[in-house]
Order: sequence, then C-alpha cells, then structure tokens
Amino acid sequence: MDPISPITTQTTVPGEPYAMIRYEILMLARPDTTSDEIANLEKAIETQIADAKGKVVTFDRWGKYRLSYPVEKNSYGQYVLSRFEVSENHKGKLLRDLDTLIKIKHNEQIVRFVTKLLAPDAPITYAKPEPVDSSESRERDKTLSKIENSLKETPAPVVEKKAAPAPTQAPAEKPSADATQPSRKATAGTEAMADKAEPETEAAATDDDTAEA
Repeated sequence: MDPISPITTQTTVPGEPYAMIRYEILMLARPDTTSDEIANLEKAIETQIADAKGKVVTFDRWGKYRLSYPVEKNSYGQYVLSRFEVSENHKGKLLRDLDTLIKIKHNEQIVRFVTKLLAPDAPITYAKPEPVDSSESRERDKTLSKIENSLKETPAPVVEKKAAPAPTQAPAEKPSADATQPSRKATAGTEAMADKAEPETEAAATDDDTAEA
C-alpha cells in the first residue's frame, strides 16, 4: 500500500459546522481469515462511516504475525488497521455502531480490537513490523529450517574415554645395615653384665662347697 501524506490539521465537511476528528481501529483477526472475509469487513466499516457522514482514510491489512501469547488458542493472527474521520456531533453514534458491527456481525473473524483517538497533527503514515507471511519472511524461515535440519543430521563427535592411570606406590624402604645389627653401646653393655654375673656364680659355688664340707 502506498504511503499516504500526513494530515496535519483537522478537516471540515461542507455543511458540517464541526471539525472532523480522526480515529483508528486496530483489529486482530483469526489466522485462517480469508481475503474475502476481510473485504466484507472493509465494506461494512465503510458503510457505517459513510452513514455517519465520515470518511475512511485508510484500510490496511498488515498480514499474519506471531502473537506474544495465545489468543483463543491461536499463536498467530492477522492484523487489520482502519483509520477514519468523523465529525464531533456524529462520533458517539458511529463508535457505538462500529463496536456492535465488529462484536456481533464479524465476531467469527475478529477476536480482539481497540479504537483509538488520534491527535489532530498525527501523520497517517506509520511503520509496521514485517509479517511472517511476506516473501522475505518465508525465505528467511526456509533458510533457518535448512540450518536446523543440517545441525540435527550432523552426528556429534565421539569422545574416547581413557582409563585413569593406576596410582603409583612408593617403593618400600629397605632396612639399613645399622638397623639389623645391635649398636656398639648395647653390645658393650651386655658384655659388662656378663662379666659381673660370672663372679656371682663362682661365689655361689664356693658357698655350696663349704656347706657340703
């Protein structure tokens, strides 16, 4: 849709003493809503606005988008934006009629909608996000899908697990030669004790001989 030049002042309609006030309606349609159903909605809105001596400024079907949270079990939805002008003395009835039109006659297609009053100097042009059903989005999704599939098909590298080495034991210490032999001091002491013990034995023998005599 070609950009529309910004409207910076309120307009008036011949024969109407009141300035025209601009509104917009942002509608969320079900993801399976057809183009014919959107076209019928557009005609119905144009009829209601014309009956109120208003004018449709734009009716723009944005396309399909992924929702931030499911709405009536739908993860996707189609956004439709309509901007229109109506005089001050007709705005109340028109807004009520549009509310009834969407809630009753088009409730099978529209699941959410919001009506907003626009500032007098608000431009008609606006930036909208890229829908998921655009050609660029479809090509990007295909590329991402190919990358994901290739990652799934690529086998994971096999990592060989090596056995942990057995703990090394320190060699047993051999007893030193000095440890297996008695010390010189201990040997000398033993010999001294033996020398002392011999006289006692001899003395004991002499006593026995005296007793026998």
